[in-house]
Amino acid sequence: MALEGGNFAFVMNLRDIPATSLELLQGDELRRVIQVEIDTIKRLLKRLCPSTLPVGYAWETSLNGGDVKAQLETDRWRYFVVSFSRANDTFVELQRTFEISPLEMEIGFTVYHGNDYSYNHGRLIQFVEVASHSDEHFVTLTDHDVGGL
Repeated sequence: MALEGGNFAFVMNLRDIPATSLELLQGDELRRVIQVEIDTIKRLLKRLCPSTLPVGYAWETSLNGGDVKAQLETDRWRYFVVSFSRANDTFVELQRTFEISPLEMEIGFTVYHGNDYSYNHGRLIQFVEVASHSDEHFVTLTDHDVGGL
């Protein structure tokens, strides 16, 4: 499967961030996705998480206070990535930071140079299943949270 884009990690549980983008470590950037990354994310989700629901359903819909999911406006879709240009071991360090920060950010998969990917199958499948029916695992990153990263 041909993937597009550079190195990025799909942060699957963010609802929103306090700025357009946030610099993390030495050029790593947490931000909303660009279209080519959405395309890659959807292709990987379709391959890795077969479902009867439309690909991207968990990130493009919200409960909006009710029991029925409603389509979000495109600019409110919940696709976020950490783009990075350095070696994978540096990214692993950043992922550990996410896991111990007060607001845990969950990585669905990581794409390398648009050619390869890695993921934790159990974590990805579990999140997709829960998030397709509930918004409770989506979190909003605040300015206060950013200080803890």
